[in-house]
Amino acid sequence: MSLPGSPQGNLAISCNDILHVTNTLPAGTIGTWKASHVHPCQLLDLKTGTVPNYYRAQRLLIRAIEDMSFQPITHKKEDRCPAQERQKTVRIVSTGRQGRNPLWVCVEDSQEKSSGLGDASAPRGCVTLMPYTLVTPHYPPTCRPILLLPTILGRVLDNKLAEWQGFQLCEPEVLTSSEHAARLQRSEVLEECEDGGQRCFTVQGVDRIMKQGTHCVLPLGLDCIRRLHRAEIFPIVIFIAQSKISARKLRSKVHRLGCSEEQLLKCSRSEEPLLDKLPCLYRSVSPASWCDSTALLTTLRSIIWEEQKKIVWVEPDLW
Repeated sequence: MSLPGSPQGNLAISCNDILHVTNTLPAGTIGTWKASHVHPCQLLDLKTGTVPNYYRAQRLLIRAIEDMSFQPITHKKEDRCPAQERQKTVRIVSTGRQGRNPLWVCVEDSQEKSSGLGDASAPRGCVTLMPYTLVTPHYPPTCRPILLLPTILGRVLDNKLAEWQGFQLCEPEVLTSSEHAARLQRSEVLEECEDGGQRCFTVQGVDRIMKQGTHCVLPLGLDCIRRLHRAEIFPIVIFIAQSKISARKLRSKVHRLGCSEEQLLKCSRSEEPLLDKLPCLYRSVSPASWCDSTALLTTLRSIIWEEQKKIVWVEPDLW
């Protein structure tokens, strides 16, 4: 979540910032940690200050959710702004039920608790609010794969990216039944082809392109990300947010794919909430930041160049 800084030494932090916690019991303070922002491309501490400790941050997170849930409805024209222009202040992270994390604090459903149905070892209807999540650094090779979302727009732009020097479209492989079964068991099948048969996209296909020093363009959906992470492959995930105006700019290209503007908008709305459930960060492109497909591709090239230089921070995958 996002928290403001202060002259007293409180560190200003934003949703998705990476922090290095250096002291969990700093002298002269109560309920705080000492922490530093981390350089995006190197393991270097930047600005240092104090942040709320886990317990206090969790209480602030609960209060922020309450404020968002119960804020009065306003009819002032200036208060109406598109969802994509609002600054995200809270990111709610869903976690799996497997395993336990000492940082989790579970809040049982009040009705279950009052009826005596709650189980302390595995609460039913458990809601876990995690103001901070633990991440580990990864240093991918010089050419990370590229995944463009929403999926429909990715299908439109993937071939354009693949035409650039240093980029190549991932192609499906034809596997025998035994090969297919073996790779499925090892989670090496990223996605099956829509036309059926034994054609599928595999981890090995992505790895071959990366070893050539080339960016592998992934014509796939969100499900491939976790499978790639298990193989220590960390794609650059770029979500191109959509509005009615931006969808209209892409009308001819989307129609060529056999889809409509409405389908593109629906795809965008359905996939965007899933992004925060990923164990990694992603880049988002505002619909107001480009005027046509050429400008959009230029923006994508700049983002890929920036993201390639960064350390990749990944949460433990608990699903």
